[in-house]
Amino acid sequence: MAAVIIGVPGAVSAANITSESAGLCDIVLSGVIEAGDEEKLERALSGLDAKDEVVLCLDSPGGSLRAAIDMATLVHDTGTGTHVDDGASCESSCSIVYFMGTRFVGAGKFISRGVSPGGRIGIHAPSLPLDPEADYKGSTVSRAFDLALQAAGMVTTLGQKTDARTGDNWIPVEVVNHLLTTPYTDMFHVAKTGEAQDWNIDVGNLQWPEEMSNAYVWNMCNFGVRDRMGWSHVIATADFETFRTDLGGDPVELVQRHLVGQGNTGVTERYSAVSAYRAENLRFGCVIDVDFPVVDRAERAVSACVTVIGDAPGVGGVVCDSPTDRVLIGTPLAGYAPDVRLDALDRADADMVQSGLPQR
Repeated sequence: MAAVIIGVPGAVSAANITSESAGLCDIVLSGVIEAGDEEKLERALSGLDAKDEVVLCLDSPGGSLRAAIDMATLVHDTGTGTHVDDGASCESSCSIVYFMGTRFVGAGKFISRGVSPGGRIGIHAPSLPLDPEADYKGSTVSRAFDLALQAAGMVTTLGQKTDARTGDNWIPVEVVNHLLTTPYTDMFHVAKTGEAQDWNIDVGNLQWPEEMSNAYVWNMCNFGVRDRMGWSHVIATADFETFRTDLGGDPVELVQRHLVGQGNTGVTERYSAVSAYRAENLRFGCVIDVDFPVVDRAERAVSACVTVIGDAPGVGGVVCDSPTDRVLIGTPLAGYAPDVRLDALDRADADMVQSGLPQR
């Protein structure tokens, strides 16, 4: 009965787990996940030298759900981050391991999972590989159903662990929904920046742009609004379309840019913008503070102050003087529109418009 719930029917070989000495990955798991692979992963992790963050790279079509849940628990408990590299895929039960990627910061546990633009993350419900022509006893079917419920309960329990800083669930509710309802004959793939933004997925190889365009700041402002309000990009996009219609098709109010600071070692660029989102005739405004050394713009620290302003036009009403309004933006992905495809980010223009990549 332990083989009834399985991600990849007919799998015959266990995953290959190897240690890496260079690049992003400390350990690479490839191939089908089978019973006993969780013990191999535990041995590989215990054999690593101590370091601030360990990264497990995944390239697997799935496999044993029980083993994957044990691996996911191990990844979370040991503070191991997860990543899916270019050309790799992590699907079916492998995605459970992926979403439990973790790093320790002091005594706190933080979500730590990433994907390269060419990586694929696929989610679907477990399969019950029963022969439709066979005549099973009622007790066999009942036992299989009980195992399925137990597995669903374990995944849900894992997912309810919360990030120490944000309070976000380790496995977002939408992902749990796909893990339980997407037929195993189908696959939901994490394909757009909005999904990565909503689900705390870091997209590798993205750099902060040399210049913050209006569109880039606009997207960051809207990202800050969604983060503060706890909205998904799907809900926020619907509100945006309504607001754009109310504006007669004009979706953008240009940002105001201010330079703060002196000398040649550092400067703050401060932008004010009005978000597209509103509720009950109120609009959300934000101030983006971009702190970076002039000599090395890659070392940027970006935060957004998000507040509610009146429905009058203009950005003069954006006043951010409360620490509770502050939202840390730690990823350049926040400047991209939510409907841009992840596999297009390696050629995406940072000056993109709200609707996504410009025509190529």
